[in-house]
Amino acid sequence: MKTPKWSKKVDETTVLPINLFLPKAYVMGDVEYNAPHWTRVFSVDGELAVVRVRQKKPLTPEITIEYESNVDLSDEEIELLRSKIRYEIGADDNLQALRETQEKDILVKLAVKDNAGFRLFANSNTVEAAVCTIIQQNVDFAGFQVILKELTAKYGTQVPWEPNLYLFPENHILEEMSIEDWEELGIGLKSKYLGSLTKRTLKDIQTYAYYPIFDRGIDGLKRIDGIGDYTSRMIMIYAARRYEKAFIDGYVQEILDHKYKLHQVLPLTEYDKWMEEHWPNDPALILHTHLQDYLPAYIRDYDFEALGRSTV
Repeated sequence: MKTPKWSKKVDETTVLPINLFLPKAYVMGDVEYNAPHWTRVFSVDGELAVVRVRQKKPLTPEITIEYESNVDLSDEEIELLRSKIRYEIGADDNLQALRETQEKDILVKLAVKDNAGFRLFANSNTVEAAVCTIIQQNVDFAGFQVILKELTAKYGTQVPWEPNLYLFPENHILEEMSIEDWEELGIGLKSKYLGSLTKRTLKDIQTYAYYPIFDRGIDGLKRIDGIGDYTSRMIMIYAARRYEKAFIDGYVQEILDHKYKLHQVLPLTEYDKWMEEHWPNDPALILHTHLQDYLPAYIRDYDFEALGRSTV
């Protein structure tokens, strides 16, 4: 592995203790799920920067943020990267709704206890989160990882000093990709939506994810081809950190049935009603304590070295 021309390490703290050693499976982005750190590649004024967060010990607020680049980064650029990476790991989250809910719901309390230092990891790149959400709807966990690796290797930008890392394809590249390009990656039926991305739709994704009124933001996202109830909620959760509405799929139904004895498949309106009654504040965040608790063994033990991912 080559050495970057410039690097810097800064010790910081999080608002609450965090455990970066936990598997980070529920993330819509090109990340290392089982690595004991959080590593991301960003573009700063056209130059690549790798930002990695480490912990010496889990369940402490002490973290170290490492910055690497082939050019000297200014204080302003470092602060921009710092704000992004802290946002992504939830460094400043107080988890108020989670702390209140676990006092009323013993099952949530047990899930939190079993996964101490839990965080819901977000993606500061809204478009990346949206693209990843659309991709993962048609494939299983392993397939999602393979497609991401191929997508970034072919259309992203490789980090010269760490060749297993790539910058996610930039917006202008995504705009140029055709339906056939996505089909070649094995996306399947969703290729027609990803292949029709335009500068306008990418801008709309970013605008509506952070729209001040949540329901109008959801409605705006759903007007974009390929984005429905599921994808719009995922974008809100995994990019904008907005937890007002939880997503639902077969796995969520299975977990709720096992833990809360629902014994039925709930339509979306009934699902939202159930959530409002049980977890009125930030239900998407609360749900993720159960998702983390029920991580399948094959995800917990997933071999990233087999995919050529960096694990250092």
